[in-house]
Amino acid sequence: AHIPDLGHNLTVGVAAKMSGPLQQALNATVQTPVSGFISQALDKTTATGQANIALVLGLPIFQMHASQVKGTVELQGNDIRITPSAPLLARSQGSVHFSEHGFGLHQVSTQLLGGRATLEGGVDTHGKTAAEQTVTIQAQGDFTGEGLRNEPTVGTIAALGQFLQGRSRYQALLQFRQGTSEMRIDTDLAGMAMHLPFPLNKSAGATLPLHFANTISK
Repeated sequence: AHIPDLGHNLTVGVAAKMSGPLQQALNATVQTPVSGFISQALDKTTATGQANIALVLGLPIFQMHASQVKGTVELQGNDIRITPSAPLLARSQGSVHFSEHGFGLHQVSTQLLGGRATLEGGVDTHGKTAAEQTVTIQAQGDFTGEGLRNEPTVGTIAALGQFLQGRSRYQALLQFRQGTSEMRIDTDLAGMAMHLPFPLNKSAGATLPLHFANTISK
């Protein structure tokens, strides 16, 4: 820690690097001003595995509301669930950059719905009310019927997995705001056979646009 100014603008600066269980870091964040800076966006997040964390804090003693934070979390194959109603992001790699204005994903990849997916997004809280602050994550990847069937958070569409064979590309949007989570999935099912009665049956070479949306409120 360092204190560069002993006058009226007394500020304490803290810089730290650490490595340890990601869940412990998340639990600690809930008890610090960092949680408030990002509007408790990660307060219900659970995670497994280790992570490398770098953190820089600027704490003006007489104006703590103006505190600044900047940091990076390097993921190391962690399993992460942002909220209890969100899908599991397994074996996640990449980095999460955060500040007093929110957080963002950087070159993050994960195992999702039975295939590998790339993630981007985050939340920007600067100048926004609590009602306007939304965590938005966009995902692109491929999925399998088994992966869909084994993910209960996707709701009724999980049951469709038992009729699917093959692998197909998709785009997904995950949003979290004030206790409400929303998931949208779009795919054309190309590369995937669907074993259902006519007119829903299809071969792997055919396409059939599918849109799914699910909203869960606390």
